[in-house]
Order: sequence, then C-alpha cells, then structure tokens
Amino acid sequence: MELKVTEYAVAHLVESVELTLGSASLEKREEMVDRVLEEAKRLIQWPNAGQVEVWMEGREHVYRRLVVGNFKVIYRVDDEVIYVTDIFDARQDPSKMRG
Repeated sequence: MELKVTEYAVAHLVESVELTLGSASLEKREEMVDRVLEEAKRLIQWPNAGQVEVWMEGREHVYRRLVVGNFKVIYRVDDEVIYVTDIFDARQDPSKMRG
C-alpha cells in the first residue's frame, strides 16, 4: 500500500493547528502536525482501520476517518493507494469536510 496525502489536506491541517494552537510555540505546532501525519502512516498497514465517515456517505467513493486527537484524517482506499483528502478539526461544522 502507498499513502498519498493531498496538498489540500496538509494545508487544512496546518491552518487548523494555527487557529487552535496559534499562541503555542512553533515547535509545539510542528509537533502536532507531525503527530497527525505520523498516525496517518499507520493506514498503510491497516487501511480499513478507520470507521466509515457518515458525513461523506453518498459520494462516489467510500470515505473513512482516523481520529487523532481533535482531528479526523479523512481518506479513501483505491486499489493499492490510500488517499488522504482532508484533515479536519472535529470541532468544526462537519458539513465542511472535503473528499
């Protein structure tokens, strides 16, 4: 399996970390980004570990979520590739999630 994280997902993660931990040190903010991305790498071994994301039902693909702290790693599995399409702060309105 191969893991591909979209630019959108990384940008959304960084933006969310800046909003929630903006007053924390740069080191702390970078640690949070790294932690979420490292946890996402676990999907390579267990691609179906995450629950189906109900807010993404009815779309072309089946999307799953991996919860890391306050973040949902939204992904889909396509053959031998796992696409992380969004990394979403779970404290936001779930209708804003992108697949």
